[in-house]
Order: sequence, then structure tokens, then C-alpha cells
Amino acid sequence: MGSKIKSIEDIQGLSYSFMASQTFLSGIELDIFTCIGREKLQSSIVSKRTGSSLRGTEALLNALAGMGLIIKDRQGRFRNAPLSLKHLVRGGKDFIADGFRHAYSQYKDWGMLAESVRSGKPLQGSRDSRRFFLAMHYNGIQKAKILSERINTGTPVKMLDLGSGPGTYTIQLLEKHKTLQSVLVDFEDAHKWARRFGKEAGVLGRMKFINGDFLKADPGTDYDIALLSNIIHIYSEKENLRLIKKIKGCLKQSGLIIIHDIFLDESKTTPLRASLFSLNMLLHTNGGRSYSRGEAADWLAKTGFQKSTYLPFMNNTGAVTALNGR
Repeated sequence: MGSKIKSIEDIQGLSYSFMASQTFLSGIELDIFTCIGREKLQSSIVSKRTGSSLRGTEALLNALAGMGLIIKDRQGRFRNAPLSLKHLVRGGKDFIADGFRHAYSQYKDWGMLAESVRSGKPLQGSRDSRRFFLAMHYNGIQKAKILSERINTGTPVKMLDLGSGPGTYTIQLLEKHKTLQSVLVDFEDAHKWARRFGKEAGVLGRMKFINGDFLKADPGTDYDIALLSNIIHIYSEKENLRLIKKIKGCLKQSGLIIIHDIFLDESKTTPLRASLFSLNMLLHTNGGRSYSRGEAADWLAKTGFQKSTYLPFMNNTGAVTALNGR
């Protein structure tokens, strides 16, 4: 998802690129990879296990094999490719397939993109919260591990996680820093997932929860760290400035703010993943978009933060950090 269009063949391929995406996501939706597991199966067996038609199952398996996600042998049996076996089969320690189910749910939304561009307004309707929070968690695990390893936090005691979602980033930081305690501010539907994952990781005892809108809630003061992970893209520049000012009042002198997100370069056109994500925010928020790391650094400077730095992670994400000044 980074190569530029250079030929008429590229344009033709782009117009049908949704087919490959939907093939993969349909395999996730039908749990094809878990169904096969470590076995070698004929399409008829996969059809019975998934409750799908033989015609449709065989066509889907062949397409997934064409992508290299599944391997088909000379006897017509299908088995998972090593990468699929590691990440797409339920029960494995590196399983992340549930993180893609939200993308399957978004397909219809993206079919309305032209209408949203015309109006400048988001789509109406509710989201599937279970798929949303599972996607946030499983898509965030590796990035959260990188964050916990690369951020030099010293010996923190108290952290504020505003808009904590399923708690993925807090949990990784708690696992890394045994002296750390975290206050998570979000709605209860997010907290139930954070409690589940925190309990699984053995860090729930160092997590405290404040229910409600983190834009309005009063989380208190004297925090060593404040984390805004995957938050700024939801809001307008004006709202983000107000949020950062709020965080400043919650932090200790020289306390650390961490703004983690997917960032654009200064042209606002690349990386492509980030510019496409701006369109996703057009579809689903009133004023959100992808921002450049320069914009985030400017907000921090305007509100009195000092020594801003940028740490790149994976998938065009990274963290802008700064210290609280007075």
C-alpha cells in the first residue's frame, strides 16, 4: 500500500483491488484459517465445517491459495501457509485475526465515500463495538510493545491514559515498568475489554478506571506520564489543542506526554496509509483527520511543552513526546 500509479495497468488493477481485500476478509469472517488449523483438508470438509456452500468455499480457498495465504497440494487439499498458521488460527499466542473483522464491517461504509466527500459529513449509524475494540487491541499489540520498549520513562509511578480503549498500550507499559500504575479514562464499554485484557496479562491490580467522556472527566493531577494513543485523529485541531492543555494541567513538572498515532508527512499526501486513514475519519467523525507529526509538535509548543521528539514505530505510526514546562 505504498506504490504509486505509473501505468494504465496500475489504474485497472487499482479499480479492482477491493476484490483481494474482500477475499481475505471473507476468509477471516468465515474463520477459514482456524477451520483448517494444522490439517490438510479437502474443500468439501472446509465447506461442512464452516457451514458454507461447496461452490463458494472452493472458489474462496483457491483465491486464498493464489494469494499465498493457503497452500494447495496436488491432491487438492488445502493447508495454512506458515504466516497464516502463526497469526490467523485462533488459539495461538500470536493470533491477530479478530483485529481484521472490524475492517470487514467497514466495507459498506467505504462504499459511501463519494457521498461523504460531497457533504463533508460523517455517515450516520452505530458501530459494532465488539469488533471495534477487538480490532483496536489486536492491531495495537505490536505497536504497544514497541512503545513500551522505546519510550524512556525513567522510573514512573503514575500514568494517565485518556481515551484508553481496550487498554492495550497501558497494559504493555505496566508489564514493562513494574512500579507503574495507570488511570484509564473512557466509557464502560471500553473498560470491560481493558479489564479482560489486563486480567489476562496479570496487571489488572495496577489499573484504575474513570468512566465517562475523557474530554470532560477530571482525572486529577500529579501524573508522571500522560498517554494519548490513537486519539488525535478523532478530533479537530481546536479540540486537540484543548485536550493537550487539559493534559498539561494533569502532569507534574517535566512530566512526559506521549501522543501516539498514524502520522502524515508535511505534504499531507504520504504515507498513503495515513492519507487513506484521513478519509476513514471523514466517514466516521465530525472533525477528525490524520495529522502530521509537525502539527502535533506545534500544538505541544503552543501549550508550553518542551523538548519535543518523534519516534517512528511500524505501519507509519509513531509517537511525538515532550516534557511539561511551566
